[in-house]
Amino acid sequence: MKKLTEPTLRDLGHFSAACLLAVTLSACGGGTSTGTAEGDSGGGNQGLLGGVDTTDTDGDGLTDVTETSIGTDPDNVDSDFDGVNDGDEWSTYFTDPLNADSDNDGLTDGAEIASGGNPNDDSDGTPDSGDPTQNPEPTVDQCDDASSADDEWNNNCTLRRFGTYATSAYTQGVQRILWCQGHDQGVTDLNAFADGIFGPNTAASVREFQTANSLLVDGIVGPETWGEMQGLLTIIEGISTDADRFAIPNCNADTVQFYRNYDGLIANGWSMERTPGEGGDDPVEFGSGAPY
Repeated sequence: MKKLTEPTLRDLGHFSAACLLAVTLSACGGGTSTGTAEGDSGGGNQGLLGGVDTTDTDGDGLTDVTETSIGTDPDNVDSDFDGVNDGDEWSTYFTDPLNADSDNDGLTDGAEIASGGNPNDDSDGTPDSGDPTQNPEPTVDQCDDASSADDEWNNNCTLRRFGTYATSAYTQGVQRILWCQGHDQGVTDLNAFADGIFGPNTAASVREFQTANSLLVDGIVGPETWGEMQGLLTIIEGISTDADRFAIPNCNADTVQFYRNYDGLIANGWSMERTPGEGGDDPVEFGSGAPY
């Protein structure tokens, strides 16, 4: 799948940055990002000089500036010819507008949507034809560590919209990190944003996070995104010997959000605070189970 990048002019609740990536020019300037219906938090249609360019030549719901940046064709409503226009793929279905079969299950995105299937779920594809390059066998979302029992997060369950673990405590923890990093989609309360349901707002926030951290921008929390999120946590010193307490940058530095637990001197998994900001030490499982 071709790597997608997304131009952003972020207007975040906790900090602000104004910088537009364009094909041949970069410009940082004034103005306020108001957001669009393109699955970003604003700035997808910023012009090169800080103005607003809303030109949408093919009428697919994505501005030409956005299409040039993510690699789709601003003169073609359906760049991958899968029967779904680029704007709907990018902001409604969260499929890949450059891949006719986003989940690689042997069915085009348009065919799955038309039949009531899920274009982001490879478990509903066609059987393998015997040729490994054609209609590969469906696979479930990767989940080597369903309970975050390992010290590293890179093998935590893969999270995506419509995915196997879309509604989970894992998603809830990810949402807390996203919110604290300013990718809040306009939701002003941490616990309201972190509901444990991987919906379109969360997918848009993941994309913002990936763009800000120079990761593959696919809206999926896989190994690289998990690792980047773990690396952000900051330890709160001198509270307990049974577990390390961690806060998330840009939230209250004394608010415990995650715990690294120990069996003697051996780290044996992570948990998270049930409700951040209430001052209690109430760890709950950080894993693939239901959110809290």
